[in-house]
Amino acid sequence: MARLRPTDDPAKVQVLWWDGEQWKAPGPFGTPTMTLERALDYIASERAFWIHV
Repeated sequence: MARLRPTDDPAKVQVLWWDGEQWKAPGPFGTPTMTLERALDYIASERAFWIHV
């Protein structure tokens, strides 16, 4: 599950993921900040955001 959090720059969002207890950075290098279009591409291509049942 992903969360897009607004930033001070209206053209960018932060991408977070739910670890079962809290929202946090999806990787070891901090919280990625990018444009909405890039964030949606990132979520769609990053396996960590997809739950396979």
